Amino acid sequence: MRGAPPPKEAKNLAKRLARRIVSSGPIRMDEYMRTVLMDEEAGYYQTRAALGAKGDFLTAPETSQVFGEIVGLWFAALWRQTGSPAPFLFAEMGAGQGTLMRDALRAIAQAAPDFLKEAKILFVEKSARLKKAQAGAVSCAEFRESFSEIPEAPLFLLANEFFDALPIRQFVRKQDALYERHIAAAEKNRLAPILLPAAEAIRFPPDAPSDEILERRFDGERLAYEIAARVSRHGGAALIMDYGYAEESYGDTLQAIRNHRFHGVFDDVGEADISAHVDFAALGGAARRGGARVMGPVDQGVFLKRLGAETRFDALIRQATEAEKIRLARQARRLMAPTEMGRLFKAMALTPSSVQTVAGFI
Repeated sequence: MRGAPPPKEAKNLAKRLARRIVSSGPIRMDEYMRTVLMDEEAGYYQTRAALGAKGDFLTAPETSQVFGEIVGLWFAALWRQTGSPAPFLFAEMGAGQGTLMRDALRAIAQAAPDFLKEAKILFVEKSARLKKAQAGAVSCAEFRESFSEIPEAPLFLLANEFFDALPIRQFVRKQDALYERHIAAAEKNRLAPILLPAAEAIRFPPDAPSDEILERRFDGERLAYEIAARVSRHGGAALIMDYGYAEESYGDTLQAIRNHRFHGVFDDVGEADISAHVDFAALGGAARRGGARVMGPVDQGVFLKRLGAETRFDALIRQATEAEKIRLARQARRLMAPTEMGRLFKAMALTPSSVQTVAGFI
């Protein structure tokens, strides 16, 4: 392809970004995140097996099958609660290896086979490598590369640890001046953040001190609006589960993970996962503007317990060997304990305005 970098340089994402910045000027944080994660030649999600014990991090579905089972049964119950629309779409965004959908469908097949008879299963995924893994986990699934490609129909949508990877922008207020964090090139192709005057006005929380960072995930807010509008228009529901904060807040939450440890955000570019905490208040506000009723957010531990996760773990433990009992207890603790995923991770549901209550949120 004309203009494409040589193969060795294509793989050196830091060098390419540095050259681009030297040539065209500093780039915004959202552009940096988007490139690091999705660059076709060297982006993190394009080139690495991120999930699992041999990857860089574990998500809830990889922690225990119980997570996927509980989520699947939640969707089946809500499908019946909303009148069992048929046909309909059951979709997941950012499905990783497809583990969550696989576990959800297995539980649904036993408890609500009529759900599966009417459902078309979709994955929303851009990465060719992850598409292959998802197809291996759920052979009946179809693929779309963006939410806009999902057909107009009743939609039950799952997004677990998806929004945290969407790019953020970072703003800083100093006295009466507003700045935005950009990425500049330093020596030896290293990258570093700098502040440049902001091109637009941003409202800060009233209690935010000077020099504090405010993060905005505009792509995520637009997507929440679009999902809400679709659910409001055609029926269905969306379940968003991620780590973040429930109320409007501020502070730098940008982080990188490699080999299950925190890593420098600007080190080994493209070789570590980069994400930031999800602002559920902002997503909820966008969803309400899109016409949906917003349930939550509630802590993940609370949500799972309300849906019977403890009972399910107890049933598995009663039939387990001593070694398995220890493993299952460890899984339950990781998913639900406040000191682990139980409090930092949260769940939020988007439904049509006609839906008054939803299990797990009451």
